[in-house]
Amino acid sequence: MAAQRPGPRSADAAVVWSVLKAIPQGVAICADDGTILYVNRAAAALLDRTAESLLGTLMWEAFPEARRDEFRHRIIRAAESSSDGEPAQLSGDHALGYGEFAGHAWRVGDQVAVFFAREDETAAAEATRQRLIDEVEAALRRSQLMLRASEAFLAATTTADISDAVSALMDGTFPAPRHVDIALLDGDGRHLVQLRPAEIPAEIRHRFRRIPIGADLPSAEATRTGRAVFIQDLDELAERYPRMRADWAGPGREAIACAPVLGQDGPVGALVFVWAEPHAIDVLERAMLTTVAGYVGHAIARVRALEDRVVAAESRYEDTQAALEMMQRRLLPERLPVLPGVRVAAYYRVADRENAAGGDWFDAIPVGDGTLALMVGDVVGHGAAAAAVMAQLRAVLSGLVAEGTGIVEALARLDRIAARIPGARGATVCLAVLDPDRRVVSYASCGHPPPLVVGSDGTTRYLAVHGGPLGVAAPKPRLGHDVLAETDMVLLYSDGLVERPGRTLGAGLTALSSATADARGRASSTGADLEQVCGQIVTHLVRPGHGDDVTALAAELGERPDLPTIEIDSRRPRLSAVRATLAAWLTRLGAGEEDVGAIQLAVMEAVENAIEHGYRDAPGQVRVEAHLDRRGRVCFVVSDRGQWLRPTTHPQHRGRGVALMHDCADDVEIERLATGTSVSFNRELSRAPVFGDEWATHEEPYGSDDELLMELRERGNGLMLVLTGPIDMTSSAVLRRQLQNLTRGGSTPLSMNLGAVTHIGSSGVDVLYEVAEEMRHAGHTMQLVAPSGTTAHHVLELSGLESITQHLEHDRLPDEGRARN
Repeated sequence: MAAQRPGPRSADAAVVWSVLKAIPQGVAICADDGTILYVNRAAAALLDRTAESLLGTLMWEAFPEARRDEFRHRIIRAAESSSDGEPAQLSGDHALGYGEFAGHAWRVGDQVAVFFAREDETAAAEATRQRLIDEVEAALRRSQLMLRASEAFLAATTTADISDAVSALMDGTFPAPRHVDIALLDGDGRHLVQLRPAEIPAEIRHRFRRIPIGADLPSAEATRTGRAVFIQDLDELAERYPRMRADWAGPGREAIACAPVLGQDGPVGALVFVWAEPHAIDVLERAMLTTVAGYVGHAIARVRALEDRVVAAESRYEDTQAALEMMQRRLLPERLPVLPGVRVAAYYRVADRENAAGGDWFDAIPVGDGTLALMVGDVVGHGAAAAAVMAQLRAVLSGLVAEGTGIVEALARLDRIAARIPGARGATVCLAVLDPDRRVVSYASCGHPPPLVVGSDGTTRYLAVHGGPLGVAAPKPRLGHDVLAETDMVLLYSDGLVERPGRTLGAGLTALSSATADARGRASSTGADLEQVCGQIVTHLVRPGHGDDVTALAAELGERPDLPTIEIDSRRPRLSAVRATLAAWLTRLGAGEEDVGAIQLAVMEAVENAIEHGYRDAPGQVRVEAHLDRRGRVCFVVSDRGQWLRPTTHPQHRGRGVALMHDCADDVEIERLATGTSVSFNRELSRAPVFGDEWATHEEPYGSDDELLMELRERGNGLMLVLTGPIDMTSSAVLRRQLQNLTRGGSTPLSMNLGAVTHIGSSGVDVLYEVAEEMRHAGHTMQLVAPSGTTAHHVLELSGLESITQHLEHDRLPDEGRARN
């Protein structure tokens, strides 16, 4: 029979057998009844037998000095009383045999291990036995640690979990490391970043929290080479990493081990262990640490794959939500009209839940001569299907109203159409037409909550409505009329503002009336605009997690401000004052920021052209006149009484002012007479509704609009010129000189930040073109920072400067802010 070890009953026992097989002393493994299951070659040699001949025999028969029952009883007693892995305390000298042999026994699993030697080797055998016990116990601890590690890493769902699991596992080793961490490559693959930086002592944290992969450090070397690094004391550290010895060593930091953490394509980092005292890392411990690092690599790969799937799922969800939101916005009006004597604002918030596209809708369109039609509707249900039905109903009703169909007739035709549209049955709508001149509102409703009228003094009243929902057998709507006070506000809204589970409709209407009066009162004292009033109403009434869409559409009677005629002296053209006057007037009318900026640009181009071409040889006056017509168009006339003279410099850059005017306005007409030149143009005014809480907020640029401020800053290895204020005909000459000096005629590269520029006229565009072309001929490309939504961004698009410059959204260098853990 061939000598073989008994089959292991556990992973721990398997470790024990592998250790026993390698030791030089005699070892036998017996069953509880003394049957020999395994002997190593050292034991067979002591007994002058072969290992094969001893298998299956009884220990007290094979052991020549142990034929008496006492020895058998001691082995049986060891089997019965010893705990797993603990040596049996059988007698004072631990002897099992007599004569020339002595032995010891202990239980391993459900079997008994017998260790014996000749009597003259007893002292050495005792030392060997103790070493064997220590090795077996260490092997058992490492085996158990591996089992715990596999379970802990399997439960980890983040890299932080993995780091915590490693630290917790090492607490059970002896001697336990003082510090355990994982250093992983960041996004650029050029640095190692510690997952637990707080564990690094504060005095060295700034040096070792983020480590270049090429650094002469153990963790970087382990990651670069894929081989573990073991340093047992400070002397070895000084020999291998002299700089680290000076920067890192300190109380409680004397030994270090770094095992590479392997990913699919190579090392992704290192597992770092630090001991407080010198620590000799033997072969088995090195194998254990390397194995744990392997487990860490698998766990990180699994966690990152999981994170990638989560990110992909979140991205798909966000894309879906963004698509739904974009669809919702595209189905609703993007602009609201601006008419004399009335201001209109809309606020729309979708429900706080998935598939939030809903069936609420609104619209405001000019009707006839200065009147304004307001409509709000609500389709039953939510999601893309409800949004599609909403879009059909809105398109039909808006088209009917725009054609001049009366209120009741338009609703009757919409009712017949809704009966044929799947999903439109039960929809509600309220339609009102406001006449600012007569201060009368006419209205009708199909199952929709009544309009609310709010006075500037806080008084409120609901308008009586009659009629049932669309597409069903319901009472027909009745036309109503109401006379308004000079500054009254009319509010149309969806039922999401007044309906709430557990509250009656009457209570909801009372709450809306109170909230609207409060919001208007605060607006009177704070100067809040109509969009903010609508937003405050919705915010006050709608709770987080609301399950319905909310729409608020308000129209407020108000002033009809006229623009006083502006006279500009060509010798002292205070252009900033002209721009400020235009902005203030347009804002009072209710124009949106886009319209204000475009009109300012068009008017100033006409003014600067008049000064440059009409009054080059003699001074004179430029006149600006404007009014808002009843169709919502602002009409301008810019005139002079000078003689047109062609420019004598930079002819290749001329003509852009007229092109800018055409891009910023409608119906531009230039009339040149012997008595002077007149430029006429108009632009239809509008303002954007508010969706959700996305208020249009723009930071005011530093400094005033009176002068152009220039600040030179370092940017990487070059320079950036930051401009604040206007680039008009007054400041462009100063800017040209500064740019010529900085670029040395174009030979030196330069970037410019135009984010805080308040105005760029054609003269400023000419300067930028001139310097950009000089730089391009010298082999450089001018970089212009112009964030979206800024004046500079708009002008760059209109002027074509993007074709010869590099347009940037921000002034950060490409590598800034790119690294991530």
